[in-house]
Amino acid sequence: MPKKNTSPKIYLGNQIGEYPIRKAVFKRWLCIILGTLLIFTSLLITVFLFFDSWYKVIVNGRAILLHQLPYFMLMLILILPLGIITLFLAKIYRTKGIYIYEAGMVLDNGLAKHQSDWHNIQRYDNYIKNLKFGSSTIASQVKIIIEEESGKKIRISNRYEQIEKLIEQLRQNILPILYKKAKISLQQGESLSFHRDIDAIRTGIGIRKNFRTWHCVNKPAIKNGYLELACDDQKTKPLHIPLEKIKNLDVLLYLIDSPPIHGASSSPK
Repeated sequence: MPKKNTSPKIYLGNQIGEYPIRKAVFKRWLCIILGTLLIFTSLLITVFLFFDSWYKVIVNGRAILLHQLPYFMLMLILILPLGIITLFLAKIYRTKGIYIYEAGMVLDNGLAKHQSDWHNIQRYDNYIKNLKFGSSTIASQVKIIIEEESGKKIRISNRYEQIEKLIEQLRQNILPILYKKAKISLQQGESLSFHRDIDAIRTGIGIRKNFRTWHCVNKPAIKNGYLELACDDQKTKPLHIPLEKIKNLDVLLYLIDSPPIHGASSSPK
């Protein structure tokens, strides 16, 4: 079997991770078997219909072809193309997945590839929601949002193998760069918006446009899918915002923990 070609168009270094869609091997072989059976069946029936029609033409004349024609059309227009499409799906499942490299990632949907350089990403967020029955977790919903500087958004769900490891690799490669970019922007006098009610500047954070210095911000809490953010001066009403409404949540938390005004050089893990 020929080796998969998943190399990026622009060199991103060595490949350090590969995450195919779930049950890709099973789906690929199922498509191969079904596609082969459909094609073989359609050809076999077409050959049988050909000789059967030939015999009937000899016996009954050419008018009998009008009766046989719909069966030929069914085989050649419906079943045969369906088999070809199924085999094509097997080819798609062969390479479909996410490939992590030292300097970026490649998202392969089987038809086309999209690659992202870590330094061209301006947002990373991941959300995990556990579905419980009683006290037991029966399923987990994962959503990853990556936004490039061009504005293109990449959404990744938990259809991929080893999704927890994928999240870990993405965080390790993207978050330190985003954190460094955020600190540089704030130190240069720019402001960052994480939500319509949360803004950051070099000297502090704005909660509903009321700015407080970094040391006045209490340690944020995350409860039941909400971020709780408040100041210790009791003058600003605490915020309770759904996590999915906040852009670059991890960057915001890192900035609160290590404000840029202090000139700290630590990076998130």
